[in-house]
Amino acid sequence: MRARAAIAALDLPRAVAAGVNLIAQLRMPERVVRPFENHANVVGVVGFCWGGAVVNRLAVAAGQALRAGVSFYGPAPDPAEAARVQAAMLILLAGLDERVNATALPWVEALRVAGRTVESTTYPGVNHAFHNDTSAQRYNTEAAGAAWAATLAFFGRHLRDPGQPQ
Repeated sequence: MRARAAIAALDLPRAVAAGVNLIAQLRMPERVVRPFENHANVVGVVGFCWGGAVVNRLAVAAGQALRAGVSFYGPAPDPAEAARVQAAMLILLAGLDERVNATALPWVEALRVAGRTVESTTYPGVNHAFHNDTSAQRYNTEAAGAAWAATLAFFGRHLRDPGQPQ
């Protein structure tokens, strides 16, 4: 309950602005950490529910600074914003989640029409928060596993330096 209240109290535009600032800082050459010295500073983000909404909005606001975003059942921005997205996007949806899908499906279509790199999967028969293993009512092992594997594969494809071998 306290977490929901805290999320509801957050200012979404302010959170997105802070996220854009963080992405810019992460891309600064002096921020490269030791194990990744030979990699370009590329940034990908993933979010669930409210965090998925933030991912969608970061994709609009961050421009070329964001390389890839994965939104798990996150409410989407106005489809008119799709042309501003530069990041490759993976949109993962719950088949039974009519509330989020009402905004997310038009968002996916708008990204496609705008010629953006977008992949989308709707997992049939699962509820919103199907990846939340702390909720026995919603968690779906099969869909969560498949969605996480898709997330890792997506980031593997889109966060790799172009000069690196596969």
